[in-house]
Amino acid sequence: MLSVEEQKKVEKILFSQEIKNRYFLSAEERLALITIVVAVSHIPFTTESLCQLMDISKNTLVTDIAALKKKLTEVGLFLHSSNKTGYEISGDETTLRFYVIECLRVFFGNKYSKYYILSVYQELYQKGGFSESYSSLYRKIMNKMDMFADQNSRYTQEALEEIYLHITLIILRKKVPDITIHQEEEHTKQEYQLARAIMLDLQKKGFSVQKKNENYLTEILLSSRRQNNRSHIFVEENLIEFTMRLVDNFEKLAMIRLESKKEYINKLLLHIRPMYYRLKYGIKIHNILNQEIQEKYTMFFHLTKKAIELTDQKYFNELSDDEVSYLCIYFAGWMNQNVSEIGKEDAPYKILLVVSDGNSTSSLIQLQLVNLLKPLHFSYDVVSSRQFMSSMAEKYALVVGDIPRENTFSHVIPVSAILTESQRNRILQWSIRFSNMNNDDDLTRLYDIIQMHCTIHDEEILKVKLFSFLNENSGTESSQIPSLLQIMKVNDLFLFSEKMDIDQILFVMSRDFVIKKIVKALYPVNILHLLQTMGAYGEISKGVLLLHAEDVSYCNGLGIRIGNLEYPLRLSGNPHEIHTIILLSTPDKLKHLRILKNLSQLFRNADFLNRLEKGMFSTKEQMYKKIAQILSTEE
Repeated sequence: MLSVEEQKKVEKILFSQEIKNRYFLSAEERLALITIVVAVSHIPFTTESLCQLMDISKNTLVTDIAALKKKLTEVGLFLHSSNKTGYEISGDETTLRFYVIECLRVFFGNKYSKYYILSVYQELYQKGGFSESYSSLYRKIMNKMDMFADQNSRYTQEALEEIYLHITLIILRKKVPDITIHQEEEHTKQEYQLARAIMLDLQKKGFSVQKKNENYLTEILLSSRRQNNRSHIFVEENLIEFTMRLVDNFEKLAMIRLESKKEYINKLLLHIRPMYYRLKYGIKIHNILNQEIQEKYTMFFHLTKKAIELTDQKYFNELSDDEVSYLCIYFAGWMNQNVSEIGKEDAPYKILLVVSDGNSTSSLIQLQLVNLLKPLHFSYDVVSSRQFMSSMAEKYALVVGDIPRENTFSHVIPVSAILTESQRNRILQWSIRFSNMNNDDDLTRLYDIIQMHCTIHDEEILKVKLFSFLNENSGTESSQIPSLLQIMKVNDLFLFSEKMDIDQILFVMSRDFVIKKIVKALYPVNILHLLQTMGAYGEISKGVLLLHAEDVSYCNGLGIRIGNLEYPLRLSGNPHEIHTIILLSTPDKLKHLRILKNLSQLFRNADFLNRLEKGMFSTKEQMYKKIAQILSTEE
């Protein structure tokens, strides 16, 4: 943790106008920020005001709004706009509030982005015209909670901050979640008394808050984490285990594999945690979209219900359809998100999905095909069964879905929403022509071993399954880590012919890093902070400065930028002039070590170092050719 004085210095650097002008919001952060300001602002936000807030062009905002509409729809929320009221988000109020908290968490990955979003959030709160300031209300709420707490019921600091965000949403949002507490004894519980006391205090301070929010706040207080409370720790461990098993069972039932599963489990916990306490204390919710979700996502609803039954029979017996619908919308959203990522891939061959009931079924079938056909890659188109005509089949490598069985094409395969074993085998047989498995030595050796000990009933099916298995599991973790030569491109190199300071150089070199989401928006800010507090902390060779963030959490992917300066820099605390700067992004330690090894090889080359020091490279291509020559020889 930083001391108070150090924190003030960091905030001064972070929120100086110079840094703000160079602050890059990633695409994910832009969508989260739009959601937050539209959901909580008392002043209508229009296209122009959003562009001004985020310092982006209208074209960028239009693209972001389209992406956000799609993302919100996946969780049952909807974004509308009008000239009079600006942008508005509608849908189930409980879902909306938790989604706003989730958007705030996007910025909570490190202290710098957290400073940024909280300053924006405070500003939105202040524009509500409240006489009580954001910080003073925070202190009073914390004092109130401290008065009610005993040694065994104190909340963690993280929980207190999240509870306060929920309280501000009670103030800022006019709609109220429909929550009923059925057990009479619940009204005597400490959490209900605390919720009631906080609501009374808010009303006394002039805030217009509805009494029905007491039930909502009680639910939040019941489900928030406590310090040193063994029962809460035990419950938390059980909830994490339940959530992991639920996701695993959903994957097995749907015959798919979700990417970024850890991230999904953490997001699902945001809903499952309060759901557990609702069941425990007899708190009932009304999901206004329950019927619509069951009709629109019928297959997902039944899969979710079955996954809950397999995971815990007790939960299955107690959960209402309103609760199941909430979980269903999470799974449906993730499926669609996974499919949208697949849609970005280029592939020479196309598969056509023919479905009778919309995007949900197509997403489910598509993810099953992606997992079944690995390592082969295909692009996908979707049409409804009413639009499909037999003549379309000629344009596609494979057609699957809700198709009449009387067709004359061998590559047109009718399938159900959940592929049966015979359907999977037929698709695998079709895929043989696209693989090079007949030239795969590992597959041949493994097949020969199996043939010696087993009776083989279907040679083609066995071979294609072995091929898929070997490709899915090939290589050790370290062999899959790309080298410097594999990740570096000509455009990753910079030749600076003008005199520039370190801030300007970092701005130029990191801009593309941030835009492509290789690093988080505050990566360059963190490096500036490290340079100001630690000096030239990463000189790996005389005149060569390697810069990287203090924590891998600032990095989304693997990347490098190398800049050679015609006018060397003098940095405080460093006796040498810096003629070359390297920016490195490594999301984990293994990748970091691999790239460091390559950099060590590169900068041991005396001729290369001499050329950098004397500024002898006239083009980036010339510099890249020399680097490739050195690394190819070394490797």
